[in-house]
Amino acid sequence: MGKVNVDDLRTGMVLASDLMDSMGKFLLGQGTVIHKKHIEILKSWGITEADIEGLDQQKVAEETTAQIDRAVLKKCEDYVSLLFQYSNCDHEAIKELKRLKILHLTQKLSSGGNLPEIATLEVDAANISREKEKERLVSAEELIRNVQFISFPDIYYRISKVLNDPSSSVSHLAEVISKDMSLSTKLLRLANSAFYGLPSKVDSVTRAITLIGMDEISTLALGVIAVRFFEGIPQKLIDMKNFWLHSIACGTIASILARNKAKLGSAEERFFVAGLLHDMGKLVVSKAMPQSTKQAIMESRNRLTSL
Repeated sequence: MGKVNVDDLRTGMVLASDLMDSMGKFLLGQGTVIHKKHIEILKSWGITEADIEGLDQQKVAEETTAQIDRAVLKKCEDYVSLLFQYSNCDHEAIKELKRLKILHLTQKLSSGGNLPEIATLEVDAANISREKEKERLVSAEELIRNVQFISFPDIYYRISKVLNDPSSSVSHLAEVISKDMSLSTKLLRLANSAFYGLPSKVDSVTRAITLIGMDEISTLALGVIAVRFFEGIPQKLIDMKNFWLHSIACGTIASILARNKAKLGSAEERFFVAGLLHDMGKLVVSKAMPQSTKQAIMESRNRLTSL
């Protein structure tokens, strides 16, 4: 038996031991034959792996790869190599992330989809140099002081008021959030994302809040408001849609890591906040100093090093 990633589970596999969640709660018993609905439920519970009879992760990964069309596999491997060119691909965690990305893309291509376009930044080095001279280099502290952040709209304070009221319920919070179309849309998009892996579509704000958790909603609202302020940044500099998806992914992954670390208790929410907001500085610099940002991107690519 061996641990198998939840993304590599297939119908017909058999659990080699009882499956428990991070808090020790019993989920599925030893000998359970895995069905499609089990895989969907495990993903929604945040389960990352399971003990499977007669298999381990390496064997399952090899079997999965062997079933993929070689031309499709090569195309996806080349694409993912570009995405991971600045990463430490010798690290076991990075290797697994890279493998899963290739697997997801091969599934997308096999079902008739296309590879996402990798944004490119066309730069005129001489022009950047001239324009950059107009940008005064400042310290991080001064940069933050000079950025005029928008004042939080009423929706944020109404959400905070509901969350701080012991008598409030999910329905009260849903009523407030439903009045903000942008926040409602992003909330439903998150609830229907692959992270939760639910078998049916989440089509109500109330159910989305129940799924995501009331504590995370305040942070989500803060993130939406902050991202709105930076929407004027050129897409070639920062793709705001991808930035948002990346931020949500980092928040949820950080939350899973916290959940699986013993005795962290309420710290899980803080990890979600840290992951969600960790790249906000990149937006600040890009908005205040676009030419310097372009030069930094250009130099990172020329040197093949991390931005």
